[in-house]
Amino acid sequence: MAEIGSIIDGKYEILTELGHGGMSVVYLAMDRRLKKQWAVKEAKKKPPGQSNIVGLTPVSEAEMLTKLNHPNIVRIVDIVDQNDTIYIIEDFVEGKSLAEEVKHGPSTPEDVVLWGSQLCDVLEYLHTRSPKIIYRDMKPANVQLLPDRQQIKLLDFGIAKKYKPQNVGDTTNVGTRGYAAPEQFDAKVQSDARTDVYSLGITLRSLLMGKTPYDVEFYDDIRKQNPAVTDGLIKVLNKATAQNPANRYQSAADFKYALQHYHDRDEAVIRIRQRKLNAFRGLIAAAISFFMIGAILMPLSFVVRNHDYQDKLSSGKYEECIAIDPTRADAYQGYVESASANQLATLPDYIGQYTQIKDTEDRNAVGFEIALRVELNSNLDKKDALDNACKYYRSFASTDPDSIRILPNQPFDIKNGLESVDIPASIATIKLYYAQIYQAAANYSNDPDANGAAKNLDEVMKNLQTIRSFLEENKDQLAAYDALYNSANTSDAECQGIYDFMVKSQANCLIDNKAYFLPKRAAALQCFFDDSISQKAKQNFKENT
Repeated sequence: MAEIGSIIDGKYEILTELGHGGMSVVYLAMDRRLKKQWAVKEAKKKPPGQSNIVGLTPVSEAEMLTKLNHPNIVRIVDIVDQNDTIYIIEDFVEGKSLAEEVKHGPSTPEDVVLWGSQLCDVLEYLHTRSPKIIYRDMKPANVQLLPDRQQIKLLDFGIAKKYKPQNVGDTTNVGTRGYAAPEQFDAKVQSDARTDVYSLGITLRSLLMGKTPYDVEFYDDIRKQNPAVTDGLIKVLNKATAQNPANRYQSAADFKYALQHYHDRDEAVIRIRQRKLNAFRGLIAAAISFFMIGAILMPLSFVVRNHDYQDKLSSGKYEECIAIDPTRADAYQGYVESASANQLATLPDYIGQYTQIKDTEDRNAVGFEIALRVELNSNLDKKDALDNACKYYRSFASTDPDSIRILPNQPFDIKNGLESVDIPASIATIKLYYAQIYQAAANYSNDPDANGAAKNLDEVMKNLQTIRSFLEENKDQLAAYDALYNSANTSDAECQGIYDFMVKSQANCLIDNKAYFLPKRAAALQCFFDDSISQKAKQNFKENT
């Protein structure tokens, strides 16, 4: 190893060690003539125990890199050959490795797509050389993130190889376990461009989760660690990391395109496009009918109006769509599915016109989706978010919303509102009842002796037990709405479906209002379900009461 302060080739003074790996050590050096800092990689010409490996020596790495010219690959400026050691003089790249980024927790999807796109460009460049170069060691530690957090540089070509079509398999099994593709450990299979696609997919997953393949949590749903990740991005990474190379993206360019258009695979976007397609088909059918039978059944104004509606819908001009025809569902759904947390906290008045949707099933479905998104994603606390959502739950509840009250001498039995097989209507009734509990608890906190305080707490506990029974008995029917819930839920990785969501809602109601329920502490504890979510809540309730 070079000593600190030693001078290589009469001009490169070793200042400090930057890092080391199995086959090389990297130093920071000062060019005494140019007064410029460089990175110096020191390595043996033939690493111990690897003399049988063709094309993996530092010499071949240096020769390979001197022929490459890409903005995301470090530049070699000099090669010093001394006895059995070679020194590769490279640009000193400031910043930190993406491995450090992983240690600091999940990265945003926007950053990961930006960095991943650049790495795809690098890989596509390598794969299109003649002969093509397969990198074979893509991982966060081999990528340097520059201080601007915008640009990356690919480092360490120590195990890259030139692709030889006539070869049946690789010369040796190389790569970093966890990041390496399965075929890298099969001597009968030769690595190719799809090998690098796999490793890059694992690298990007690691960044999104803030975990490495050596962490147990790495193999969970990405959204448990990073709720900002959408199902479309997960689909793209799953394809990139397929076990069978034939099922992956066949080139880095294909992977880059998928990364940059991952929203096209989001379920919410697919549903909107399907609605547009169905509407377009309807428009074509209407136009054909118009030309076939004249204006008897299909006035020209209707065709023009439909065309105008579809044009504005495809441009995201939802308010103008609703102004043209407030009786159609897709503009309301399009708005709430694209709305930010701030927008969901204060929905515009025109969204309230969804009650004019003609089809009852469509109207209730839109109301349910709006209510879910408002409650789950607005940047308000639980009580205020629920109050906002109740504006929409009221429109399709199974019980007259005005009858859902918690007042002395005015008993309310929620059982009557849960006899319907309409799951969204039953959920709306339950949510409206929870909102009343929050209100009653707030009144109790302000004046514990008030008439509306906890005088009918026995009735409240009975209704909570009824809700518990309803959810347990209708677990399968609730599962039918999991897809809608999961598409709406971008903030709570703990809940995996509508049943979990309703369980947690009741737990939150009890915990948030624990002072109100304290006189019936034992009965309140019985309302918790026997699963992981509510067990945490149960312990919380015990400890705080």
